[in-house]
Amino acid sequence: MLSMHRGQEALSGQTSGDSPGFGDLDKITRDYYNNEMVPMQQDMLEINEYLPAALHIKFAEPAYSDLNPRNED
Repeated sequence: MLSMHRGQEALSGQTSGDSPGFGDLDKITRDYYNNEMVPMQQDMLEINEYLPAALHIKFAEPAYSDLNPRNED
C-alpha cells in the first residue's frame, strides 16, 4: 500500500526488517514533500487557468520545506 501511494515507511511509523530505526524524519519529511507533494500540487494548480481569480486554489509552503521563502537566511 505504501508503494502505491509512494509513502515513506518512516512517515507511517514502520521500519523494514533490516534497518534499526526510522532515520532522519525531518529530512524524510522534507524530501517527501518536495519530491511528491509539490509536483502533485503543481498539477492541481493548472485548474486555475479555468477558474475566476476569486476561486483560484493556493497551497501554503510548510515551515519545514526547503521551498519556503521564510527559511532562506
